[in-house]
Amino acid sequence: MFQPIHLLDCLFTDAIMFYGSTLWNVPLQRAIMSGVISWNKSGWILQAIWEAAYLYLIISYTLYREWPWIQTVFLVLHCIVMLMKQHSYSFYNGYLSEVFKRRMVLEGKLAHLEDGVATTSGADFMGVDSLRDRRRSSVGLPDISQFPDEPDPRQASRFASLVRAEIEACDAELSLEATNSPRVTYPENLTFSNYLEYIHFPTAVYELAYPRARSINWSYVAEKTAATFGVLGIMIVVSQHFMYPVVIYCHSLHSLPLSARLAEFPWILLKLVFPFMVSTYPLDR
Repeated sequence: MFQPIHLLDCLFTDAIMFYGSTLWNVPLQRAIMSGVISWNKSGWILQAIWEAAYLYLIISYTLYREWPWIQTVFLVLHCIVMLMKQHSYSFYNGYLSEVFKRRMVLEGKLAHLEDGVATTSGADFMGVDSLRDRRRSSVGLPDISQFPDEPDPRQASRFASLVRAEIEACDAELSLEATNSPRVTYPENLTFSNYLEYIHFPTAVYELAYPRARSINWSYVAEKTAATFGVLGIMIVVSQHFMYPVVIYCHSLHSLPLSARLAEFPWILLKLVFPFMVSTYPLDR
């Protein structure tokens, strides 16, 4: 694991894989926000193709380099983590891009309604919470395409109230403020610094803002640092002494008939159950 020739090569490749994803995800989301690409039509397809190519290239490169298996497993697992991060970042921002476009359309419709008739809020007003409940329950939101171009004053007042409420609901989804963190609003978050900050956070779920502490708890940092290296040591020892021999044994079964290999399969699983439990338990803590 820590032989310099393998360690430095693996870390350099990992850094390219880690930071190189920035060059795809941020420009793609900017293009979607600007209207060059539609997320619902082709954006999500391009992202899916990128994720498949990303995984294929990383795995192919590790096999090409013929690294020791610990380096290979580390890089592949980190690649999968990065895939989850990229997927969350892209699909959440893709969803927000559709909300942003809808808000712009609603603003145009509201300006048209207010241009001809002075509107007031009253009994016809629908609050933000009500509209959110309708979204969650999959009930259709107000279809502005069905609003008449020249409504009468009573209709215009009712339609404008609905549009205002929906704009407020869109604003609530497009911005977020967390504890000790400034409010972040889409599309202001589509920056390289925001993406780099996110991929360094220990989470695979993207949010516009994350709660933060006012100061660094250095004892907590020291505890988690020691735990990280301790868990890595346990995993290396367990995998090297209890899993790797089983893998080598499985490789030696290739010359046997299929029926003989299937007969050995349950015993192989039993040999791997407890090492896997020991390896995954520290990660759950």
